[in-house]
Amino acid sequence: MTDINLHAGAVLNLYCGGVSPASVEEAVTRAIAPILERQTQMATILEDLVREVAETRTVTGSAIALIQGLKAALDAAVASNDMSAVSAAIAELDAGQAELAAAITANTPAAPA
Repeated sequence: MTDINLHAGAVLNLYCGGVSPASVEEAVTRAIAPILERQTQMATILEDLVREVAETRTVTGSAIALIQGLKAALDAAVASNDMSAVSAAIAELDAGQAELAAAITANTPAAPA
């Protein structure tokens, strides 16, 4: 078997004494296949991470909007000095809290064993 030596400088030079170009191409293809496979895996992982970050930002934004809306409703109810409006705002807070808790529970991965 003939050794194939790759020397990388400013340009990639391939030295292969007495080996056909097809054999060199096949050897190089075999040598870089694991690298290309790993690159593909890493690209998939990165895409998943970017998607997860976007989803988390969306969920966080929704939670902030919910909390701000509930606070505004409670502030308005208190300002109106209308006890039925205060009670309705409290009920809305309870419902929002339950929705948020359910969403967090549903989207939190289980702890590793």
